[in-house]
Amino acid sequence: MIALSRMCDYKHHWQDSFVGGVIGLIFAYICYRQHYPPLANTACHKPYVSLRVPASLKKEERPTADSAPSLPLEGITEGPV
Repeated sequence: MIALSRMCDYKHHWQDSFVGGVIGLIFAYICYRQHYPPLANTACHKPYVSLRVPASLKKEERPTADSAPSLPLEGITEGPV
């Protein structure tokens, strides 16, 4: 809509808007491919992060921040020893 309004106001030529749209589509596809599989894939709606989770882990078995083991803080000193 912005490109159309710029052309109607004689601020830009139609070639400027067309090339800008093509550049925008190319960069949008590159950004999409960084996080999602190809569009021809059956799981193209799922990000790579969710596809990397092993199927053996169920939602109940996934560690949360509260149940994750923490490092013991005993015996740690600050500064050079």
